[in-house]
Amino acid sequence: MINYIRFKYINDYPIGEKPIGNVFYEQQQKVLKNSFEPGPRFGAREWLNEHEFDQLKVGNFSEGWDTGKLKSYTASELVLDDTLDIQMRRLRGTNPVVHILLPTEIQYIEYNDILKSIATKFSKYKQVKFLFSNTWDLYTNFLSKENFNLAKYVATQMIDIEPERIHVYACNQDVVDQFQKEIPGANIKHCLVYYNRLRFFNREEYIPNTEQRSKHFLCLNHTYKWHRKQIFDLLPKEKSYKTMVQQDIKLREEIEMLMNKHTLPMWQDILPHKIYNDSYINIATETFWKSKDDTTLQPNAKMKWFTEKTLKPIYFKQMFLVAGYYGQNESVQESGFQLFEDFINYDFDQCSDDIHRMTMLKNEILRLSNIPITDVHKYYTSKSCQDRLDYNYNLYLEKSKTSPEEKL
Repeated sequence: MINYIRFKYINDYPIGEKPIGNVFYEQQQKVLKNSFEPGPRFGAREWLNEHEFDQLKVGNFSEGWDTGKLKSYTASELVLDDTLDIQMRRLRGTNPVVHILLPTEIQYIEYNDILKSIATKFSKYKQVKFLFSNTWDLYTNFLSKENFNLAKYVATQMIDIEPERIHVYACNQDVVDQFQKEIPGANIKHCLVYYNRLRFFNREEYIPNTEQRSKHFLCLNHTYKWHRKQIFDLLPKEKSYKTMVQQDIKLREEIEMLMNKHTLPMWQDILPHKIYNDSYINIATETFWKSKDDTTLQPNAKMKWFTEKTLKPIYFKQMFLVAGYYGQNESVQESGFQLFEDFINYDFDQCSDDIHRMTMLKNEILRLSNIPITDVHKYYTSKSCQDRLDYNYNLYLEKSKTSPEEKL
């Protein structure tokens, strides 16, 4: 039985009191008028294993899925003081884990020694493992302004802990690569929680529509970003389902769901299947794209990272192209998924100049939009396309079968 060690404070710094593990607060009180907003965390829907999936009971859209008593772990809240020896004796017979959930805005933890303080407290308790994880992107690890390397920071802070006691599950493959370099011997895994999350909210069987569909494209956008607006404005309305929710441009189904910031998780994961079933090509506008004045990324940086935006067309058996950073489609391919290169031209993906890459991407979208929908349907139902769709879907299921907890 995994026993997650929780604690509220260390050195007067708030760590958190969530049901699973400890949360690095992102010190957003400095930015958001003293409001403490926790960083990303693993929730129940990301941790479920196959056995637990089989036991799920369906809830409604607002409740999601009833996880009930499926917890395969316990949690103990400790006080990090001179009585720690006595407290640790109570954990005998369990597998104690200090779970540190890394904030997305990692620069906020750069100038403190909180991890070293935690490591010092637990260094002599050899049975205690340390798990570092995040559910979001950690793309701020590539901030060139400060040259802050998260892996080096953790390695330095955890110098007193044997590598085999350290586990890292990160959503960004580049972060995984850095940790493997900085902490040899540790258990470092690429763990993209969106695989489980989409399955969690879409348990009913999805049956792809084999009849001719009415739209070439599906492009779902919530928050306004430069590259999303560029693509949104380009897509012909009569050939596309497209949204820009933040600007109140919604699909009818989103309006019926009373879409607002509080129902964003629903919008991300539970949009009616008929939207996917009436379009062929999903344009996934990922989170990051440099604008003309943006200098946050290192020149020509590639990040091996994608989110639920890219995984949804794979789960719902659509063709896809990803509008994101330089080499993002290549990153998806390196993860094992197949692109639709005999129908979609992904040359734009290898252009390191963001503005020129957008021009190339627009040209490809226009080319695809001029293909008669009967021809799009013909390709979609071809053996070449169906084999890729099935392969990607099956790989998706395989990647979602093991929970992070089982890897401990």
